Amino acid sequence: MKRRYMFGLFSVILLAAAMVSCKSSGDVVEPEPVVEAPPEQTTQPTGVDQNLLNNMEAARAKAEAARQQSIDYEGDVYFPDDWNTAESQYTSAGGANRNDANAVTEAIRQYNAAAAAFDDITAWALPLYAAALRDDVMAARRDALNAGAMEFSPDRFYLADEKGEAAYLKFDAADYYGAIDAGEEALVYYIALKTGSDAFVVREAIMDHNFVRYDRNNFDLAENSGMDALDEYDAGNIEVALDSAEEALFRYRLVWRTAWQAVAGEQRDAASAERKAALDIKANVAVRHEFELADSVFTQGAAAYNTEEFEEAAGLYSRSESMFAIVWEAANYKRQMAEDAIRAAEEKVAESDETAREAELILEGGAE
Repeated sequence: MKRRYMFGLFSVILLAAAMVSCKSSGDVVEPEPVVEAPPEQTTQPTGVDQNLLNNMEAARAKAEAARQQSIDYEGDVYFPDDWNTAESQYTSAGGANRNDANAVTEAIRQYNAAAAAFDDITAWALPLYAAALRDDVMAARRDALNAGAMEFSPDRFYLADEKGEAAYLKFDAADYYGAIDAGEEALVYYIALKTGSDAFVVREAIMDHNFVRYDRNNFDLAENSGMDALDEYDAGNIEVALDSAEEALFRYRLVWRTAWQAVAGEQRDAASAERKAALDIKANVAVRHEFELADSVFTQGAAAYNTEEFEEAAGLYSRSESMFAIVWEAANYKRQMAEDAIRAAEEKVAESDETAREAELILEGGAE
């Protein structure tokens, strides 16, 4: 304890002596200056007025709507150079610095200029688009006629014609927006008629070929969709009618395809049987050329079947079946002719032997 006390006292004396020595030498040791950290810098908005930002957003929305309308009426297709100029303004405005009042103001100007340009393009494109739609409606009407729609359902065809006539009148009156709305409606009416007529044609073919038995389930589904299409058409729900008509056509075509696949398989089996019969009597040797022709058609049928061209395959297999049957007949005829010739030769040889024996007997009798 005393030792620690003496050590502490000695340290204090030494520290005091050092301070006196420094003071006596005239050198003053100044403390290190304290460097204060600069205040944290935070990014502050430049104070762009919110109303200015709101105006920019309103201008952007206006330009976007004008741009979309121009696209809807294919202004970008009809007037590509003007479109690219307007699009450049629209894109440039979209890159404006929202924290810079001058940049925001310039963006508003560009958006407004782009909107006006897009509106002009729409105005120029509108009559062209309406005219193209009118041509589409006329083409759809022709397609429906060619599909038999007038024959199958004249009253429904007349209804579609009323829609088309309304569109033509509006177009002639330069009411292009009205013409487009009416034309688009008439277009769906004609397409629905054509689709329904196509479905009816496939249905009749299925019935004529007795193909229902190959896929009764899809046939029943097609029948239901077909009835729905007629009901919706009559009710004026034309989009729903078109969907139902497309479903009916799809189901009928499934039945048609499934049936032909089965028929092609049956024809293939029949042709294979005729081919085997021809080979059994060596027709490939007896009437080689005819056999090779039939075999070539058979091979074509197999190729069509493998590529799922079932209707074509069925026809080729059926043809090869008939050809193999003819080949068999020809080979069989040649075979019979050959057998008859052999029999005749054998009979002739037997006759000759008999004649020789008789002659021998005569000679023997004369010798006696």
